[in-house]
Amino acid sequence: MSNHHRVLALCMFAMCIACTASEQPQTDDGDAILSAEQADETRVEAVIAAPMSGDTITGSFTLMLETRNLVLRPAGMAEAGTGHHHLFIDRDIVAADTVIPAERGIVHLGAAQSEYAFEDLTSGAHIIVAVLGDYQHRRIADAKTDTVRVVVREP
Repeated sequence: MSNHHRVLALCMFAMCIACTASEQPQTDDGDAILSAEQADETRVEAVIAAPMSGDTITGSFTLMLETRNLVLRPAGMAEAGTGHHHLFIDRDIVAADTVIPAERGIVHLGAAQSEYAFEDLTSGAHIIVAVLGDYQHRRIADAKTDTVRVVVREP
């Protein structure tokens, strides 16, 4: 084998090693293993865009919601990768994969709304947690919640 062919073979070998090293690690089933940063980029997330935590609000206000890595769909529509918002006001959230009950202190935004107008929240400090649920109102496992603490004052 000539020197030219040896150099070419070594270059090809080095390229194969580099390509193999840059491949995503996989599970036994062939699924990619994500790093913490990659997992955060793909994690389903509820986000309260407004108001900001710590805000003092006078009278009524509208809470604005966003989602990451999830498409909003009304409750009852069984479609993978979809869900809708729920708001827990001054109460603990339910465990993952648990049906979110229709009880006092829980707002179901089952029509896939991304905002909610608070018109009768009492004066004082409040904690509001945004939680994502699936088409059956079950809290989506591993979906990140978002929390704001606000103070409401009478107008």
